[in-house]
Amino acid sequence: MNTLLFLVTLFVAASALAQKRTTHEIQMNSDVNPELYRKVIKLEAHIDEFMDIICPQYPEGKAEDEMELFYLYQVTDKKAYDVCAIEAKKNPILSCDSPVCPTKLTIKFQKISPYPIGFTFQEGKTYYYIGVPKGYDHKKKHHNHPCNNLIRLEVKVTKKKTNLIIPDLKTVFKESTTLRTTTTVKTTTLSRVLTTRKSVARSPSSDRQSDGGGNAALRVHYVTLMTSLLALLTLYINM
Repeated sequence: MNTLLFLVTLFVAASALAQKRTTHEIQMNSDVNPELYRKVIKLEAHIDEFMDIICPQYPEGKAEDEMELFYLYQVTDKKAYDVCAIEAKKNPILSCDSPVCPTKLTIKFQKISPYPIGFTFQEGKTYYYIGVPKGYDHKKKHHNHPCNNLIRLEVKVTKKKTNLIIPDLKTVFKESTTLRTTTTVKTTTLSRVLTTRKSVARSPSSDRQSDGGGNAALRVHYVTLMTSLLALLTLYINM
């Protein structure tokens, strides 16, 4: 049983260490991402994944009018998002106005944030972001094409799907205990039968073989269990 507990603990610990960090990278640079202003950027993410929003970076001495400088806002109202309406007093979640310094925003899609003002997300919900250029006049009415030259990003948080099958630990323990008990009963019964048959010559090696059979069965069970756990771990790592 101690061996079984060790294997299960090893599998759980290794599975936690083997989790891969999935990061969705969004380059906010039209030279790298030509579709940046042409259409809505749509992204599907899962809880516990990350998103890196990377500001464009330029060499020193480049003229400001040749740079893409903007501010990124999160918009909670879908109707306001559709017409690219942003409150004038709303604070941006990312400021891409320092083109010489590398700047990015890393967002973790989590249900609970350890910080009071941290981002939180819910599965099945879509979140909206708008990037506006530096000097954008929020008070000005953009009736004809309100979303022209603006960046729009939609992130849909969905439930993570996995093909990993975690074994039922209660069933594993039950099967292991049943096998151990059955092996012990069979060995004890065989020992009693051999004892009552005084007419049959019994050598010390026969007892060792009987006990060895029980131990061999347990060893086979543990080896099989270890192989299954390693196979599950390999599948989890390669996901």
